[in-house]
Amino acid sequence: MYASLGHTAVLDVRAAWNQALLGLLPRCDIDMRFIRYSLVQLKPQLAELARSNTQANLNAEQVGNLPIPLPSIEEQRRIADFLDAETARLDGLLELRRRQVALLAELWQAAIDEIIASHQHSVELRRLGVRVTTGPFGSVFAASEYESGGIPMINPTHIRQGRLLPDPHHAVSAATAARLSRHRLCEGDLVVGRKGDIGRSAEVLAEQSGWICGSDAIALHTQGSRVLARFLSYLLRSDSVRTQLLERSIGATMPSLNEGNLLQLRIPTMDAAEQADAAARLAQWESGISGCRTAMQRQAELFAERRQALITAAVTGQLDVSTARGADLS
Repeated sequence: MYASLGHTAVLDVRAAWNQALLGLLPRCDIDMRFIRYSLVQLKPQLAELARSNTQANLNAEQVGNLPIPLPSIEEQRRIADFLDAETARLDGLLELRRRQVALLAELWQAAIDEIIASHQHSVELRRLGVRVTTGPFGSVFAASEYESGGIPMINPTHIRQGRLLPDPHHAVSAATAARLSRHRLCEGDLVVGRKGDIGRSAEVLAEQSGWICGSDAIALHTQGSRVLARFLSYLLRSDSVRTQLLERSIGATMPSLNEGNLLQLRIPTMDAAEQADAAARLAQWESGISGCRTAMQRQAELFAERRQALITAAVTGQLDVSTARGADLS
């Protein structure tokens, strides 16, 4: 049996749901869990209705006129009980995957901490020949100079998981880039966010040479220094070094760095070979974590698809929940 909720019925359902939240008795002929699952299985129709509206949202009348299956209250409860158990199982498996990825990330941090702890002596970046350049700000560069499809200008929002991912709309013309040549990035430089997420950084690759350091970022130039860019990039993403940067940061409402803060950063005293070896080991860890994260994201998508399919099949009667054994996800 299918029933249209209708405008008034939707309001009744909402009232019953509010009563249930307050611990009062809902309508005796409706299991509110079943109604919730019924609306979940109508997600594609609801999304289409939202797209058809001027302001991309829904109103009560549109939702209320959608037909939903309305079996007996006993069957509603059986379906809701089944879906409660199955969706909880899916959610539990997904949470387990999230914890596994979090544990790998913790192990990666532990690997960096071990490297730092194994070298008792440290030295400031300024003494290792590293130079820094803050991106243009104030009257040097105006937001109106941005243009699409030009030479990328890199700000902290373009630094994700240790990589530079530019926004094509945050770019400048060749003429503007030439005027800002002092802020030009070269292969081996590191771009560091100077506001908010202290320590967010990424190495500039060969194909990214010529991009411009943005106003909210600082470029660390390692060419000619005694620091390997890849090793320094990993250090900047470690919790212990980030803590050191936070202690040196300024700003009452938002942590911020300046050139002096960064040049005072102390890192382990290691020769080039030791830095290269450490960077290679950390890269292996990072690759493994990235693979696990990608697999987890794909599994999350599959879980979501399976969740939607289960709900649709159960509330429309395509699946007999009294004989179903649940989702096979082993």
